[in-house]
Amino acid sequence: MRSLDRSIFLHVEKICFILINYVTNRLWSKYKFAKVMLGVSRNATISAIRGETGHVPILIRLASPLLKFVFRVSKMPLDSLVYKGYLDCLQMAQSSNMGWLSGVKELLDHVKNRTIWPCLLSHAKIDKPKMLCKQITSALMNEYIGTWKNIINNGISSSRRAQVDSSGGNKLRTYCTFKNSYHRENYLVMIKRKDIRRSLTRLRISAHNLMIETGRHLKLNIVDRVCPTCGVLEDELHFVTSCSMYEAARDTLYKHVINISPVFAYLTPQEKCMFLMNKGSSDFQIVTHLAAYVHDATELRIEYSLT
Repeated sequence: MRSLDRSIFLHVEKICFILINYVTNRLWSKYKFAKVMLGVSRNATISAIRGETGHVPILIRLASPLLKFVFRVSKMPLDSLVYKGYLDCLQMAQSSNMGWLSGVKELLDHVKNRTIWPCLLSHAKIDKPKMLCKQITSALMNEYIGTWKNIINNGISSSRRAQVDSSGGNKLRTYCTFKNSYHRENYLVMIKRKDIRRSLTRLRISAHNLMIETGRHLKLNIVDRVCPTCGVLEDELHFVTSCSMYEAARDTLYKHVINISPVFAYLTPQEKCMFLMNKGSSDFQIVTHLAAYVHDATELRIEYSLT
């Protein structure tokens, strides 16, 4: 019977591993699916994709259901088949660090929880299991968001060298100035037209064709990545607030925004850009006008480059 218990649990473990591996390594491999939905290139920075979509890794979302399942199984009748198989897997995890419960043990060690695993080994009652699940999920999420913030604020690792330009600057230098919290941006739902929404997304995450980005691929120094019209650095700030090529469209945008928020007229160019990027991701009226401006200006720039 014990060999049957082990076979059943190992078979379930194998199925779960295949499903999790498929989801994480296929559907969300390098966030290809999200990039397609957002309409950005495959070279778009993954950290920015995460920030715009607010996507939570499936392994974090599975932590609470997994622990609840373990707690539920640990309370089953001692003579039940499931409980006997659970004990077998518990012994495997403790003695040889094998089986699906070894993953639970590693998870608890990772979040520095020193109470749950001893309770499982001693078959003691676990107090407030729901609260513990929430605490562990919260700890994992806080760690994940902390790592994400470090990356977009130029926390460079060896695996991210391709996302950093040759001068040592962070590709997301603008993004990190207005993206302060980890959540799905409302404009992704508010803007229905895919082409207009795509233009705004590309500007926000620096997946555009401005010289600050294309010059990075050409390995130009930042000082040489100049606007073809104005002869100054062509970055997101210049595109939104200063470039003379889009002056008429910008005037229209500013008039609409000032009608909504009069204080906008007294802001500096940097403050205006940050205001638009922040309010332009949640306020329906502002995001509508901002996205229209970005789309029209992008189209105008393409026409200019073709002449």
